[in-house]
Amino acid sequence: MQQAKNNQRLLSKMIKIQTSKSDTIGGYSTSVTRGSAITNLPSSHGLNRKKMGKKISNDNHKFLQRLQNVKSTMNTKKMREDADRQARIGALRRQVVSNKGKSGANNVFGKAADRARQNRFRSKPTLTLPAWES
Repeated sequence: MQQAKNNQRLLSKMIKIQTSKSDTIGGYSTSVTRGSAITNLPSSHGLNRKKMGKKISNDNHKFLQRLQNVKSTMNTKKMREDADRQARIGALRRQVVSNKGKSGANNVFGKAADRARQNRFRSKPTLTLPAWES
């Protein structure tokens, strides 16, 4: 509670500092005192930077206006169809993962073909020499 009050107080001070046009921050003067010989004349670099910033800001504003005036090209029907298709693919993937390791899980011919494949190698294969070598 106390921390929230402190945060709120700090935020209000920061907003006040940012929005104030005075030459003081926290009671301390930031400008040159009266009678000083120093004058702040704008440099050409500062003027050019300011001009470029205004140009960029203006271009961004024009671009935003163009974007806001363009009609949307999103097709909600296609989006729904794509979402349904992705849901079906996800369901099939979950089904394959849940069947992994089960007999005949990924076999298009079913469990009978899986059993036939297992029966083929029940006995160990034997090597016999051909008749002409014995």
